[in-house]
Amino acid sequence: RRRVLRFSPPVHGTSAGSQAMTRFFWEQVEPQSVGTFDFHGQRYEFKASHLTDMATIMLMQEKFADRAPWILAVLVVLICVIVGSLFSSLGLGIKMIITVVLPIIAEFGLIVGIYQSGWMEWAG
Repeated sequence: RRRVLRFSPPVHGTSAGSQAMTRFFWEQVEPQSVGTFDFHGQRYEFKASHLTDMATIMLMQEKFADRAPWILAVLVVLICVIVGSLFSSLGLGIKMIITVVLPIIAEFGLIVGIYQSGWMEWAG
């Protein structure tokens, strides 16, 4: 049988504190919590694991972050090749990269810089 111990700390489920607590459990608590003990002649094995919605999101994000550059690059090339072949034009695929893909990447980088790095804090 499996027993579950639950507790709810006073942090929001997706806050930075929740992420830090998840990392702490993964890196400090889980590796040190494996053990066995005997009770009334029966051997029991104990292993703590931390599984929350935040932990699931963090695991998915780590997997996506590793694969995303390759997936997105292949997808962009594939779309440009398909559009270029539909119109029988090599230049159209290259033009799509210059006029569609690069501006989207630049806009995304600008938005990340503004909201996460605080580039526009001086503007209020």
